[in-house]
Amino acid sequence: MLCAFTAIAISTAAQTTIGVRSNLIFNDTEFTSGTANLDKTIKSMQGYSIGGFAEYELNENWSVNAELLYKHIGFQISESTSFGLFGLEIPIGASLKTTVNYLELPVLFKYRHDLGGIKAYIEAGPSINYALNGKVKTTANSILDINITETNLNLSADSYSRINTSGNIGVGITYPYSRDLTMTAGIRYTKDLSDSVNLPIVNAGIKNNSVAIGLSIGKRF
Repeated sequence: MLCAFTAIAISTAAQTTIGVRSNLIFNDTEFTSGTANLDKTIKSMQGYSIGGFAEYELNENWSVNAELLYKHIGFQISESTSFGLFGLEIPIGASLKTTVNYLELPVLFKYRHDLGGIKAYIEAGPSINYALNGKVKTTANSILDINITETNLNLSADSYSRINTSGNIGVGITYPYSRDLTMTAGIRYTKDLSDSVNLPIVNAGIKNNSVAIGLSIGKRF
């Protein structure tokens, strides 16, 4: 889809920017319905995404931006306690770390405002996420961390939705490094609109909400 978008954009007379983008992601996993106790044990994990984009200018202020990103996110559930030994408190516990790799396709409408040497922008739009693979790792935590198991997620199971949708809104600035080269920095908030995991037996689901800090570089045609 990104290739088709790029081909259409290049074939028109309007300005098009094609480039690469990377993001540092701060993920917040949300357990929906019936799992309030689990929310207290969840720890957010940093992730990342990297890929390409094509931005087609509709006019002086408006553009459409399509991206194709490889995204790595996850969450961790931990339980811990301690016991006394020779007058010392020894911590002991266990953690379960889940990571999933996605192929993400955001399509965003962007409004730009000229501030002189730079352009500020606001963007919004949906994205489609396809789960490629994932892992669950269990670890025993004490004075030293010991890996116990590492299992691949069965994404074909009925409880997992490989395709889910998200909504995005973001702000940032674009700096014209040269006549044809642009550099962009921005912050984007993403909220899942559908569950990535659905557990009907316990009436529970999982959604991922995140804040991404991104940098991109593009060439104008």
